[in-house]
Amino acid sequence: MTTDLATFLNLDDFERHALEVLPAMPRDYYRSGAWAETTLRENRAAWERLRIWYRVMRDVSARTTAATVLGGPAAMPLCVAPTALQQMAHRRDVAGGQVEHVDVVAHAGAVGRVVVVAVDLQEG
Repeated sequence: MTTDLATFLNLDDFERHALEVLPAMPRDYYRSGAWAETTLRENRAAWERLRIWYRVMRDVSARTTAATVLGGPAAMPLCVAPTALQQMAHRRDVAGGQVEHVDVVAHAGAVGRVVVVAVDLQEG
């Protein structure tokens, strides 16, 4: 199944898509938070408070999202952090989640980090 991410407008669109495509175990893990899920609620609230103020009547003929991040060039001012147990959301192999993470970040021209310790979650 191919998804056109250009049609996603906000965080809710990404979450809705994830709920449709992920199996129950990783879906429930990624939707939850530690303890009373305080950080999860605060992160969601922070996204809700974010407002982008656009300017009108500006020359946009030479616009760019390029920026310098951590002293290096990036196609956009975005840093992508690793998520625990990425392989749960990946169909390939144990390292697949981390490999996909690096591929997507590199393709987007963003800055990303990877997990140093690989974890293999096995049911049984």
